[in-house]
Amino acid sequence: MKPIPKTFTSPLAAREFELVSNQDSRCLTIEIGVPIRDVETAMGDDWRCPIRITCGGKVELTCACGVDAMQAIELAIRLVPVLARSTCQEGERVMRWGETLERDDAEPD
Repeated sequence: MKPIPKTFTSPLAAREFELVSNQDSRCLTIEIGVPIRDVETAMGDDWRCPIRITCGGKVELTCACGVDAMQAIELAIRLVPVLARSTCQEGERVMRWGETLERDDAEPD
């Protein structure tokens, strides 16, 4: 089975965060790309929503996969706060619109 590619498509949505510590702050941007039909599965083709994480000149690519384009987008959106917090280094906190992103923020029930 082929590995799931992580190439980025055109941006669909983006959100900027600030990672703040006592000494410094840095910008974090998370972009969600347009979903693309992806690898073949037993039930047909899965869809992939690429995600680009940019922080301090470092760029990482990951993705969220779903059974259709809508599910891939939904899962990508749910990943945004998780990815933002996982980018933090020890002693940093994630800020959005001047407020700290708490663990429960932006995570749908």
